[in-house]
Amino acid sequence: MKELFDELREQAQELIDLGDSREKAEGYGMMKVLDALKVPQKGSRPNYFDVKSQGWNSGLEREEIQVNCGENGILMVVKTDEGFVVDAFDVDGDNINTMAVWEDDINPLIEEESGAPENFSDVEIQEFKENWGQSHGEITSELGFPLSHAKSDELIIATGNYFWDEADKKWYNKCASMFTEREQAIANYLRS
Repeated sequence: MKELFDELREQAQELIDLGDSREKAEGYGMMKVLDALKVPQKGSRPNYFDVKSQGWNSGLEREEIQVNCGENGILMVVKTDEGFVVDAFDVDGDNINTMAVWEDDINPLIEEESGAPENFSDVEIQEFKENWGQSHGEITSELGFPLSHAKSDELIIATGNYFWDEADKKWYNKCASMFTEREQAIANYLRS
């Protein structure tokens, strides 16, 4: 069972690290659910939680996990398009509480397609750099400026369209009509 929790935790972390803003939010939601369930530790005492079923419920067409919580009843976690629904049932099977964990309209963690730098993944930034970065030789050739940094840097900056990233040794557009809103936010972040 610990392997199952570890696998789910890895999947959630991958969504947080590599996903777009919607996938990041889904990863945060998964982590909340996993933290609430807690992994039973071997050897310390008998397992309190007992996973009764887990996986795809074809009759209801949804992913779910049902956990027996000893004398306190049953906990059911259901994956929906909007996030997760957690249902608590008493020992007689009566629903005693329902809670939504992460839905778009109540999720405070990440605003959809937010331009906030903390919402950019390293992968997104790297893709932006690969897609839009130009070497000094490429940009001077494109603009018809001298190849020498001493002669062309000020000319390139004077166009008002580009900025230099010293770490990458690349020029990037400040803005471009082909940028998505997200790419524009990344460009703004990189030049700040």
